[in-house]
Amino acid sequence: MIKKENTLQLIKSGNPLIDKAWNGFYKGGTYFVIGPPKSGKTILALQFALEASIKKDSCLYLTTFKLNDLMINSSVIDIELQDYIDQGIITLIRIADPKDFNQTVDPDSNLKDYFGDYRKLIELYSPTRIVVDELTPFIEYDNLKLFSELFLGTKNYLQERGITGLYLFRESEDSEFGKVQSAISKLSTAFIHLSKQGNLVDKANPGIMKITPNSGHPEGKFSSKYYIEIPMGVKIIRK
Repeated sequence: MIKKENTLQLIKSGNPLIDKAWNGFYKGGTYFVIGPPKSGKTILALQFALEASIKKDSCLYLTTFKLNDLMINSSVIDIELQDYIDQGIITLIRIADPKDFNQTVDPDSNLKDYFGDYRKLIELYSPTRIVVDELTPFIEYDNLKLFSELFLGTKNYLQERGITGLYLFRESEDSEFGKVQSAISKLSTAFIHLSKQGNLVDKANPGIMKITPNSGHPEGKFSSKYYIEIPMGVKIIRK
């Protein structure tokens, strides 16, 4: 029998607004980051993953992107990702893009297999943190009800083991997709929404970060201007 971890324990998230307003994530919680391309989602995910090194924990980082692209992204904020991989702090794995599930003969079985493989990776590496960069292709899947059921089962599975999850979503301007994304966000413990004006998020052109709890975090909602400072990462503009 799995011993349930204390999900009320707080851990540092690497997100300056979360750590200031809520004092971190709940251990075993499930968190979403939603935002447009180049808004800082992956940088926040890397900052979350690197917090594992402070507590001598480990992070399983699953990505649908080329691993070299992630390495380049990390070097922009002066993170030597390979060093953390060599130390066993971060395990970086590229996963198949599920965008073609809807065109297969039995997409439902494929989706179930996908989540089954996800659990096998967790059992194999026994991380304390997990990042999925990104989850957007999953919610483009036709059978949203099945996806929601499988995700909720995985959320409970992680919570029982005290594994904190961070899932990234690309925001879309499509209104129907936005409705789906809004419904899915309710499956999280809390979600972080990033918005920006223009192509860059820097001190001269800051974005807006909003954090919204679905369960726990009684401090409530917060928002702040934020920017990406090279090589320091995501920073907030303190009021």
